[in-house]
Amino acid sequence: MSLQIIEVDKQGATAVVVDSGRVRSNKAVSIDRKPDLPALSEKDLAAIEIGAQLGIDHYAMSFTGSADDLALLRARAPSGCHIIAKIESRQGVRNMDEIVGAADSVLVDRGDLSREIPLEFVPYYQKAIVRRANRWNRPVYVATNLLESMVTSRVPTIAEANDIANTLLDGVHGLVLAAETAVGMDPVGAVEMVVRAVRAFERMNDSQLLDEDRLLAETSA
Repeated sequence: MSLQIIEVDKQGATAVVVDSGRVRSNKAVSIDRKPDLPALSEKDLAAIEIGAQLGIDHYAMSFTGSADDLALLRARAPSGCHIIAKIESRQGVRNMDEIVGAADSVLVDRGDLSREIPLEFVPYYQKAIVRRANRWNRPVYVATNLLESMVTSRVPTIAEANDIANTLLDGVHGLVLAAETAVGMDPVGAVEMVVRAVRAFERMNDSQLLDEDRLLAETSA
C-alpha cells in the first residue's frame, strides 16, 4: 500500500491513502525521498563491535549507496574481513559500478529494490548488477521472492522455477531465501527445491543445454 504525507508535526505525520491495503506487523516502510541519514547508525557501530568480539569476519551493508559507504564499514570492521554490498535502492543502482568495485561480494535484494524501482524493470537491473559483479570477478547473490509461493504452499510455481533457472544462467554464485525459510510453512522443502534447481542447472549448463535428446534423457533418468 502507499500513503502520501500531507502534514508533519512533532507528534507525527498525517497521510492520505493512495493505494489501500492491510498493514501487518514487522513490515518495512519505504520513503520516496531519500532521508538524510548516516551510512552507519550508532546501532550499526555497536553491532560491528559485538561482531568483532565474536570473531565474525563477514559484514553486509544494507542499502549501500556508494563506495564511500563501504569505505566507512571497512574502516570500522575488523581488518581483512569480507565486505558484502547489498544493492537494493535507486541510489545503489545508480552507483552500481563503484559499489561493485569497492565490495568483496554483492547481494541483490529484489524485494527492497522493487519498492524504489518499477517492478517491470527489476529483472533488468538484476541482470545489470550481476553482469557488473562478474566483470569485476566478485561473487554475487540474489535474494528474496525466489520461492514466495512456498511461504503458504508446499509446491512452487513454474514461474519461480523459471526465475531461478534464469538467475543461475545469468551467472550468480548463490541464492538467498528469506520469508520461505523464516516464516514459510515448509522451510526444509523450500531449501530442497533450491538445491534441486541448482543441481539441474549444473547438469544442464553446458554445450548440450538445448539438446532435446539430452533433455529427454535427464527427465527420464
